[in-house]
Order: sequence, then C-alpha cells, then structure tokens
Amino acid sequence: MNGTKKSSPPRWLSLAGTLARVSLLAMLMALTLLVPIAIVIAVFALVLGFTSLACRLGEWVEERLGWQPGNALIATAIGFFLIMGPTLAARLIGVGPDALRPLAIVILMVGLAVEFLA
Repeated sequence: MNGTKKSSPPRWLSLAGTLARVSLLAMLMALTLLVPIAIVIAVFALVLGFTSLACRLGEWVEERLGWQPGNALIATAIGFFLIMGPTLAARLIGVGPDALRPLAIVILMVGLAVEFLA
C-alpha cells in the first residue's frame, strides 16, 4: 500500500439513494394495490354497459311490437335474449347430430360477432 486512503462518498449521497429506493418501493406497492381495484372497476363497467345495451335493445323491441313499455327487467331479458340468442342456439344445435355441426359453427360465429359488437 502506498499510504493513500480511499475516500468514501458523502453521507448525503447515500441518504439520497436510500430515499429514492424507498419512494420507488412505496409507489410500486401503491400500484400493486390499485391494479386489482382498477380491474374490478373495468369489469363492473363492462357488465353495466352490456346490461344497459340489452335494456335499450329490449325497449326498442317492445316499441316495435307495440307492447306496453313499463318493466325494465323484461326489456333487459328480451335484450339479453336477442344478444345471446344466436350463441345459445348454436350451442344447443351443436349438441345434436353431427350433420348439424356445420350449421352450429356458422350460427356460433354470427352469435360471437353480435356479442363482440355489443
């Protein structure tokens, strides 16, 4: 050794690095808690939007058929049936004989497209 002493970095620099790490960790922990909450809110918004579309579609069908509008639950059920009907019919046809399988696949594609657009 030639007698030179190795100098250490100033104390404030070490403290600044520690504070940066702690603040970054705190932000990551907050995001870890907020992401599941955001996913739940997004799913709730999707379900609410799908239900409101079904209700409006059911009300439109009631108006077109001349029925007395009044019960939103019935209008929503009609809307759900119109949106989900082709998919459910395709699944029901798909259970039948193999000769009906191509028809079921076509109806299923139409039903999935309707659901996707809804």
